[in-house]
Amino acid sequence: MIGWIIFIVYIEIYGIGVMLYARSRGMKNSAWCLVPFVAFFVMDKLTGGFKVATIQVNKWGGLVIKLTIVALIAYLYAQWGIHTLTERNVGPLVQIMCIPIAVSVLVFYITMIQATREILFLTRQSFRFDWLLCMTLIAIPVIMAVLSCPKFAGIEQIDKT
Repeated sequence: MIGWIIFIVYIEIYGIGVMLYARSRGMKNSAWCLVPFVAFFVMDKLTGGFKVATIQVNKWGGLVIKLTIVALIAYLYAQWGIHTLTERNVGPLVQIMCIPIAVSVLVFYITMIQATREILFLTRQSFRFDWLLCMTLIAIPVIMAVLSCPKFAGIEQIDKT
């Protein structure tokens, strides 16, 4: 249960970063990124798709929703087993249900890294080991927020004097 709470909080923090970035790019209605999972659809629009290990990822928002549903169903099935099956049968069921959860988390993690690297590349802010920074998931929303600043995003500031 704690893992699901952390996941939802992370999606909201990521949505804030994407909202700031989308607003700096002039997207209307960027506040919709605060709705869970909408930020992934906005990122898909901003990146135009990206590749992960030679596999083209289009419709990233749909992929994230599918991964979440698979992990949620596996989690709920394991919880059902914990509360209804005998102690002898619970262990194997929980171990088997950890497989789709782990695969979903891994695919989500890899696509998050690659989507952020794509935005860094598009804003000409990529650097030698940018993937290493993106591997720390908490840095991704911060990167998106920093790229929304005019100095970093390559947006010319207008002098009002």
